[in-house]
Parts: sequence; C-alpha cells; structure tokens
Amino acid sequence: MSVKSFGIIFAGALSLVAVNTVTAIAVNPVPATSVLKSSDTKHYSNNLVNKNVGKARSHRETNRKISNRAISSTAATSSPSGSLNVRGWEWSQISQTPTAQTAQNLSTFVNFGGTSVTVDATKLVDVSEIADPLKRQAADSAIRANLTEYFALAQTAGITEASVLVGTPTWTHTETHYIPNIVAKWVADFNSNAQPGALLIKNVEWDVEPWGTPEWINGDRAAKRSLSVLWLTLMREVVSKQGSATTSVAAPYWFDSNDRRAAPLVRFEGVLDSPISHLFRILNSRNGNTIALMAYRDYATGPGGSIAAVSQEFELSKQYNVGVWIGQDIAAPINGEPLVSTFYDNSVQDLKNSMNAIVEQYGKNQNFSGFAINHIGAPLLEQYSSSNAVNW
Repeated sequence: MSVKSFGIIFAGALSLVAVNTVTAIAVNPVPATSVLKSSDTKHYSNNLVNKNVGKARSHRETNRKISNRAISSTAATSSPSGSLNVRGWEWSQISQTPTAQTAQNLSTFVNFGGTSVTVDATKLVDVSEIADPLKRQAADSAIRANLTEYFALAQTAGITEASVLVGTPTWTHTETHYIPNIVAKWVADFNSNAQPGALLIKNVEWDVEPWGTPEWINGDRAAKRSLSVLWLTLMREVVSKQGSATTSVAAPYWFDSNDRRAAPLVRFEGVLDSPISHLFRILNSRNGNTIALMAYRDYATGPGGSIAAVSQEFELSKQYNVGVWIGQDIAAPINGEPLVSTFYDNSVQDLKNSMNAIVEQYGKNQNFSGFAINHIGAPLLEQYSSSNAVNW
C-alpha cells in the first residue's frame, strides 16, 4: 500500500482475468489450482490472535461514543497536511462487472476521499508459466487490457495513483522466490508501454499471508517460526528486485507478538526479533516502502481498539523510514471473523469517526501513511453520495 503522504487505503483486489488454461506452475511445485487466494482468506489474521475480541463487543458502543465526543471537540477532520489520500482495493472481477457499476463504485470511492486504487494482478505470475506461447501471450494481453481499462475508469473518476497487488498464502515457499523478478519485470514493461498521461503502477503490494495456510493455523510455534522465516526471505527478495515501483507489504498487527497463538520471535539474518521488526528493517533499505497493518476493529479507542492495536508498530516505526498504513474493514465478515472486526454492520459516520480518532492519535507521526480499508465495492460506501463528500 503505498508511499507516505497522509492517506487512506481502501483494501481489496481485482481479479483481472480468469485463465482457464493454467493447471500448474512449471517451476513452482505448487499447482496453481491449489493456491489459496488472499481473497479467500480476506486477511484471515484477525481470527488467529485477538486477546480482546471477547471484551471488544462489550466495549464497542462505549468506545464509539468516546470517539464521537473526541471528534466533535476537535477542529475537525483534516490531517496535519490538510488532506488525506485514499487508496482502495477492489475485489470485483473487472471482466465480469458491468463498466457502469465499476465507474459508479469508483465515483463513490472518490466522493469518500479516494485518490488511489490497488488492483490484484496475481494472475500475471500464473500466466508467465503457461507453456504455449500463443496462449501465454493472449492471457497476458487480457490482463494488461483489463488493468488498463480499470485504470482509465479510475482516472476519469478522479483517481491519481495506481498500484497492483500480488500474492497468495502458498507463496511462502523457497521454490517461489523467483516470483519477485517476474513481477518487477512485468510492472516495468506495463509502465513503459502505457499511453502518455495514463496511470502508471507506482507501487506493488505483496499480500502473501502465510498465517492463512493450514500449516500455520494448525502448526506449533516451530512451524510458525519456519513459515515466518520463509516469508521474510521472500520479502527480502521482493525489495531487492522491486525496481522503480515502491513496495508495500500487508501484515497483521499481531506480528509484533511473542504469543504462542500468534507470531513467535524468529531468528533472521542473525537477529532474534518479532516478524514485524524484521519486516521494518527489510523495507527500510528503499525509500517510499510501506507496511499495511491489518488492525481490523470497528472502533478506534479503548482496549482492543485500532489505536491500541498498532501502538507498538508506531513506536517501532520511529527507528525507520517506512510508512505505516492502518487497516480497517468494511466488508462482510467471512471465515468466522467476528463482527467487531468490520464496519460492515455500522454506518459510514462510525467509520469516519474511527478514522478521525486514529488521525488525531497518529496523524503527526511522520510514518503515518493512512488507512487500509477493505474494500471499494462494499455496501457500506453505498451510503455515501456526492452531497456529503468527505472533507478531511
């Protein structure tokens, strides 16, 4: 999720094209058909560790009222920079969504303050492994055409920056470390062939999520350590190959934990530390890189709220030149996610109040990049119209 300027990310990813000709990745021993997509797990992290979920429901309304009072007593909704950028993830399949609907969703998103979109381009990796050159070229052209079309619609709606998202939980394998080079070359080629004035890919977000794999969910601390090291190794390779586009990595807020149910300390490059601390060090090697922390709660203040969830990360960020996006969810809960992890059953005003409370807490932190909210096409944003466009 992208470069630092006070912003809001709307999370989600767009499947660009269905490639029925792919059965397995030639170099990767993991069949493409067995890949657990991040859209299936929908940032599954919040189900794995949350000491406060049981308490959160009882705190929910109280903290919402506290947030409302805090916001009404402050000057407003603007960040220290005077405005907020908004990046959105789009989960819809563009090839199956009517153009008018896509345009309407983007318009609503812009009314909310949106300036940037993130589109899922994971299929490009599968396509690169198609043996038949004609089929490979056709599938790749379809991805590029769909992405170009979406970016054009986004630009017409008022979006000024674009990113792509790649990753699946099963990419946490040593056999997949060739992927960053494929992605970097593809992004560079897409940008070099873009029409003058068109949106370019400014950022690549890596949403690999090893915590969504059965090995993590059912594994012990040793299994989690092993997967964490493989994930960090992949992220190190990503940064080394990132090219001109910046890198963002999605990670759960509890990756700063040593809780046995969450992410134990791991030794990486000779240092024993939390996975999130290692990630900060990896991303710090290039300017403009960011972390998208999935701190999914439908309230900001009090025990278990979003502000408390990311406090350790913001303290840690002071040591590095790495931006931090704060994740918030507005989509329907799946995979047993508690309602308290999403604004799905709340109002847009609740969402605004929560974000404003977070800005009040962290907005002056130089590493605060904004919010990551899942996702552009969620029903909650349908409450929004041009008559009440956000004035942050």
